Amino acid sequence: MVHEEWKTVKDIKAKYMFGHLELPGFYMNAMVKMPETGELSSAHLTAQDYVFSGHFHKRQNNGNIHYIGNPFGHNYSDVGDFDRGAMYLEWGGKPVYLNYEDGPRYNRVPLSQLVESPEVYLTPKMHIQVTVDTEITYEEA
Repeated sequence: MVHEEWKTVKDIKAKYMFGHLELPGFYMNAMVKMPETGELSSAHLTAQDYVFSGHFHKRQNNGNIHYIGNPFGHNYSDVGDFDRGAMYLEWGGKPVYLNYEDGPRYNRVPLSQLVESPEVYLTPKMHIQVTVDTEITYEEA
């Protein structure tokens, strides 16, 4: 939206609204929440049955607002966030989310957990940052 257009959104009555919004209170990725800006917020989006937005990497919803999220993780700011894929919508229906299980994933794990359960963490397309939390030699590291 350009300039002051966000002020008119509250008057738009619609079943579905689609946008590329930066709404406060929603997570931009697995770690960072969008701060209050004093402009467009969830309170302005009550005249629509569903509001769908892209832009933020994390899939999430609160009330009628749905952030669809990215189809797969892109970097370590997406650590542990594996609900990734696509959203399908039939007119008049509710959104259906499908996970893309074969996409790249990002995780952080202590070495002790990795050694204890490697099958949990060492999966195809998993990128892992390992924290050394046990005594090991330089060569083992």
